[in-house]
Amino acid sequence: MPRLTHCLLCLTLLATLALPCGTSAAPDSSGPAFPRLVMWYPTHPKTRMEDRARFDLFVGDFATGVPGERPSGRNKGRTLASELRRANGSTQLLTYYRPLVIRPSSLYEGTRKHNPLLGSWPVNWFMTEAGSSLAAPLTAGDTQLKVVDWEQSGEAQGSRPRSWVIWKASQDIQVDNEIMTISAVDEATRTLTVQRGMNGTQAAAHAAGTRTAPLARFWRGSYIMNLTDTSGTASLDGAGSAEDYAGYAFRMGLEGANEWFGYIGGDQDGFLWDMLPDNLSWLMWTDTRSLDLDRDNVPDSFASLDSAWERALARQNAMFAERFPGKAIVRNQSRSRDFDSYNGESFVSFPHDQWNGGDPDDTAGWTRFWHDVFLGGPEEARGGIAQFQQGNVTPNFTQIITDDLEMDLDSAGFPELKNPETASRFRPNYRKMRWGLCSALLSGSYYGYVITTDGYGLRGIEWFDEYDDAGSGRGYLGFPQGEMQQLSRSADNADHGVWGREYDNGYVLVNPLERAVEVQLPAGKWQRIKGTQVPEVNSGAVEEGSVTVPAFDGLILKRI
Repeated sequence: MPRLTHCLLCLTLLATLALPCGTSAAPDSSGPAFPRLVMWYPTHPKTRMEDRARFDLFVGDFATGVPGERPSGRNKGRTLASELRRANGSTQLLTYYRPLVIRPSSLYEGTRKHNPLLGSWPVNWFMTEAGSSLAAPLTAGDTQLKVVDWEQSGEAQGSRPRSWVIWKASQDIQVDNEIMTISAVDEATRTLTVQRGMNGTQAAAHAAGTRTAPLARFWRGSYIMNLTDTSGTASLDGAGSAEDYAGYAFRMGLEGANEWFGYIGGDQDGFLWDMLPDNLSWLMWTDTRSLDLDRDNVPDSFASLDSAWERALARQNAMFAERFPGKAIVRNQSRSRDFDSYNGESFVSFPHDQWNGGDPDDTAGWTRFWHDVFLGGPEEARGGIAQFQQGNVTPNFTQIITDDLEMDLDSAGFPELKNPETASRFRPNYRKMRWGLCSALLSGSYYGYVITTDGYGLRGIEWFDEYDDAGSGRGYLGFPQGEMQQLSRSADNADHGVWGREYDNGYVLVNPLERAVEVQLPAGKWQRIKGTQVPEVNSGAVEEGSVTVPAFDGLILKRI
């Protein structure tokens, strides 16, 4: 199950921009009426199929059996895909695909499983940082090793240091074909204390001078694989001929015979490509400090990395175009401004209101984050939500996923939610949900709420009054009328403010500012939803002339 908790880091690396008062996608009358709803991995075993079917769009693996009705696994008969389509004939399915980042092991409901394929993969299939070499021979039983170099230097992203310590505790390193985990470091003696033969590899003897390097990772417990044409080839796991890692990962996904590669050959309307960005150099914002494709222990330049990756991404597109012509491709974490080559972009953990550069009290950061990520800008490395919604490729599945907890379940204090059979009742952050949903409506995007990205819909599927007008019916807002408008300007930054957009049957407001703001409404009478979850907000009251929108919140009004 994918986890994207670290996408917050990637999203915050954007700067402020200037914007005209009226902007957004053209009114979209194709597809379902609004609100448009998306859910990732709707696999909670106690969720009824008719409740799943209320969503318009799904992301996940749909070739498995129906959750809660049979053991999970590939199923050619009655599958999650067939039952979702039976319950909702217009539902759209996007199969999740993430070949760049893999997990060497997984922990599910207390059971640790290791990837059995990993030990046979060539060393060049793994991306590593620039490392060093062994200063002395190593026997198969040694638990300490000495390295020649302790630091590296090279290009860095933003203000990050241009020199850094290579080694740190909890890091996985590669020595020949063996993977080791560092448990302690001693800079004075340049000694690493290690656990040997990790993740399906075997402890072995290694000669002095053997290359020793950290495995590149996106987050702890992940490996970044080499999808470029520098990976070399091997004939493994049923291959008819030698293939590089990109070809191997694609074939394994097509065959669907191994749980470590999501099945991509089933019933689907398209794909969600996760972590297939426009360039590789952005990875140096994460836990990885350098990449070393030629494995010479010299950090590769950003230009050379991005050149190799440009070829790798072109190959991914070619493989999918040949095997799946006409299928939609949506990207997540693409770091892209390419609005017209794919069917939209996924923005996970948006908006966020818990983490701002390490300062949880920096509420001004919430405002900057919302405007930067939502609106994008001409000088930014990554386009904004509203810009992707303007892309020319149809259908456009640009989506916002609000992550309530913004952290893993243990850190958030809800470890019981890991077991869907014993999950306690969880009270959503309704304000945060409204902020996210109304932001999606502002741009004309799909919207999904999850308790955590540590499992997505496996942890439970929530339903809100705003989704269906408190039970009156889906699609109650109809379609957008014209563009979104900036209704107020912040005294601190004129480009920041409250935003609104008119729909056939309603009006949507978003306030990403630190204070409540009163704004003027279009002519006529407007009514709040008459709901039960948060009656102080969705009271059914009639609004005319103006309305006050609370800080970091959103509001849906219906046309009378």
